[in-house]
Amino acid sequence: MYVHSLAFKNFRRLKDARVDFADDLTIFVGANNSGKTSATHAIELFLSGGKDKFTVHDFYAGCWADFENFPAEGAIDAKVEFPAISLDAWISVDADNLYRVVELLPRAAWEGSLVGLRIEFAAKDAAQTLANFRAKATKVAKFAKTKEKDGQDYKPWPRNMRDYLSRELKNE
Repeated sequence: MYVHSLAFKNFRRLKDARVDFADDLTIFVGANNSGKTSATHAIELFLSGGKDKFTVHDFYAGCWADFENFPAEGAIDAKVEFPAISLDAWISVDADNLYRVVELLPRAAWEGSLVGLRIEFAAKDAAQTLANFRAKATKVAKFAKTKEKDGQDYKPWPRNMRDYLSRELKNE
């Protein structure tokens, strides 16, 4: 039994990336800033089971605009969707090791050689997260109209959903 491949979505530099492993040895080689460290860090975060270690900066930068575009006011649709970070692990399993993964199989008549497992870091309840953000944003909106002493507009926390998640991600 061995890890056949890993697929990453929305983690740091890895919008949608896949790494195929050889059955004996795999080496990560690539240019600086190509995602080698991101891939190994994603593996570490997902396998440690520590959701508190994730930050809003672990999301692919293209997701940040998605977070920032959630309006601070308006009706909340029950089908609100936030970007999620995921790791798909494909494990090659021979008949002798099938007992190790039997609980992951969709049915007992499984006859394949690859077993897939998705681990995802996502909002527990996206509609509730949006409601929580909007409640905070509404509460501080009255302070946004004041000016600081240098004449700049004061923008209290949370300025947008990404700003909200920078502090509240582990709770949402």
